[in-house]
Amino acid sequence: MNELLAAIAAKRERLDQLRPLSAKMLANLEHRYDIELKDRLEYIRSLQEDRQREDLRTSMPFSINGRMRLWKST
Repeated sequence: MNELLAAIAAKRERLDQLRPLSAKMLANLEHRYDIELKDRLEYIRSLQEDRQREDLRTSMPFSINGRMRLWKST
């Protein structure tokens, strides 16, 4: 009898693991996904802005002792 109860409990536990997520849990996952996506997009955008600033900075001449110089490209 104990073996039967243990088998039923194991089966119930396995079925609980396979049960689909609740609507609230799915909404939380969707919200978390949106946050991660937003963070990644902001990171990519900041990298692009940094690259644009660097390009602008290196394209402008600067003065040393009254002599105009250009940045050397590497």
